[in-house]
Amino acid sequence: MNLTMILIVVFVLVVTILFYTFIRSVWKTFKFFLALVLIGMILLAISVFSDINDFKKNFPASSNLYLLQQSGKQSLITGYTQIMAEEFSPLSQEQISAYEEMLSDKDYQSIRGDHYKLFIIDQQAFDDIESIALDQTEFSKKQADQLLASENARIGYLEMKQPETDILSRKKIADDMAASDTEFKAYLFGQMLSSSLKKDPAFIFKKNKEGSLRVYPETMSFRFMKILPVSLIDKVTTGEQE
Repeated sequence: MNLTMILIVVFVLVVTILFYTFIRSVWKTFKFFLALVLIGMILLAISVFSDINDFKKNFPASSNLYLLQQSGKQSLITGYTQIMAEEFSPLSQEQISAYEEMLSDKDYQSIRGDHYKLFIIDQQAFDDIESIALDQTEFSKKQADQLLASENARIGYLEMKQPETDILSRKKIADDMAASDTEFKAYLFGQMLSSSLKKDPAFIFKKNKEGSLRVYPETMSFRFMKILPVSLIDKVTTGEQE
């Protein structure tokens, strides 16, 4: 075997050894990062499902604050706090004005206060609603928007509910109503949200993903839902199986 042949063999052996060492090193590194990714995914899954269970448990039993925001604007229309279905407390106009100022400063923590969750819902989140029932009277979504925009919502409500009565009678009945215009709008808003949740239990997650609803604090489950296809959100929130 001449010198040239020996050099070629040595070169091939060296290259083979170096290549093997490189591949082995890359494979070890890949396995390391793969293990990190798998651990991260497991921790993420645990965090998400723990947060979903926490939300399912505490959302219905805790005090939550709901604010209705005018479509495309920073101004608030109405709002309320609620614990379970029965304990409904409309916000006063003074509270709405105070929250509106905090909202312009993006001071969500101050708005939330001691409530479990703060929900800021844009009017457009309810665009899929066809009708709303309030006090055994059904209104179209357009009529509901008109009442929410009205400075005399109670009179407008009575006009839709009792069109045969004259304006003075409607005004007297409105003045005798226990709720103010702001409080009446809160009840209407609450009925719109209640109807939406009955129709679609994943309404809050879907609208948060869509951007027409904001939640504070936006915990892991809400951030995770934003990256899921809508078709999977129902399965995750309700536990549906294929």
